[in-house]
Amino acid sequence: EIEDRVGGGDGFASGFAYGFLNGLTPQECVEIGAAHGALLQSTRGDTSQITKDELMHVTKGGSARIKR
Repeated sequence: EIEDRVGGGDGFASGFAYGFLNGLTPQECVEIGAAHGALLQSTRGDTSQITKDELMHVTKGGSARIKR
């Protein structure tokens, strides 16, 4: 569920850049970018506080419900 749209594009860009800088395929970069952009919009503000493990879980099709 979208909580705040602020930062969604930046979240995509940073996720994509992470994948690119780590030598992943273009498809993997897009998937990580999309997952990070979506997760970022699920909390208020323009930063995410998710872990790498949480991001990879969502990238692989897992639930976006993050337990805090």
